[in-house]
Amino acid sequence: MRILVTGQMRSGTTLMANVLNAQPGISVLSDFLHIERLQTECGKIPLTSPLSNEQKKLVVKRFIGQPGSDGVQAIIDATGTSLSFDTRIDRFESLLDFYHYIMNQVESAGVETPGHKTTCAEPVIEELLAVEPGVKCIYMLRDPRDVLLSNSKMMKQPAEVVIENWKAGRREILRLMANLKFRNRVLLIRYEDLVRAPLDTLASVATFLERPAFEIPDDVRWYGTKFVSNSSFNDIKQLFDPSGLERWKSADRRLALTVASLAGKDLAEAGYSTPSHIRVGGWLVIRMPHWIRKKFQFCQERSGECVSGSDAA
Repeated sequence: MRILVTGQMRSGTTLMANVLNAQPGISVLSDFLHIERLQTECGKIPLTSPLSNEQKKLVVKRFIGQPGSDGVQAIIDATGTSLSFDTRIDRFESLLDFYHYIMNQVESAGVETPGHKTTCAEPVIEELLAVEPGVKCIYMLRDPRDVLLSNSKMMKQPAEVVIENWKAGRREILRLMANLKFRNRVLLIRYEDLVRAPLDTLASVATFLERPAFEIPDDVRWYGTKFVSNSSFNDIKQLFDPSGLERWKSADRRLALTVASLAGKDLAEAGYSTPSHIRVGGWLVIRMPHWIRKKFQFCQERSGECVSGSDAA
């Protein structure tokens, strides 16, 4: 069995990967083997399609190190893994071959259950599951209001992009879970459930992976430091810290209004509260109607945060 941990950025994928890493016989490398990004770099070709030599070189280059990063070896060294990857282009013919080739090298180091964590892999999950029967996928879902708040501090992506990606990712996972072919190979875990009820949540993960009951470790490390350093607010004091949940409630209310406008129905379906009104700057604002959503934009100015919208009818 091989494990894929994925989800949108700032959704708890690293927490899940590192908790898995603390279990005997499991090694899930974080921010590693971004197969969906490699597929995009090669023109979104099928995983089984033959690669040209130029495409092979591009795959190896992207795998070894993205511009501005220290590369995959730095990740491996920081997580305490003693691997050194052979990436010669004559060893693989397709992206699926490359996936096998790299994961086989992890297995050859004596890892019973290898895996990797990569965010935003939704476009390639179905194809990977279809061509690789040994893969199981754990998908992390988090309240999109907290995703947006954390993203605004770390990645600063536009709100519409963050929320549309959240909606699309969730819907794709639900579609796969409804497919008889994949339903036993995809597990959706809400970040909030993992933090509030780690024992029960990890019991479901252990059952999904056909493993004995998980132990909750006293110390989880992330790139060689305590995992809590991954918090975008730098104030998390323990592994499962509930103070990191629902921070959106103390943020500018316009953030919640933005998400309610763009994803109100999805919020409710995912089990997240959806207030019918929000007070902004002294004004009582009723949840925005559907016709305004497409042009609704969350922005920041020097004077503070602002929200703008226009009629898209």
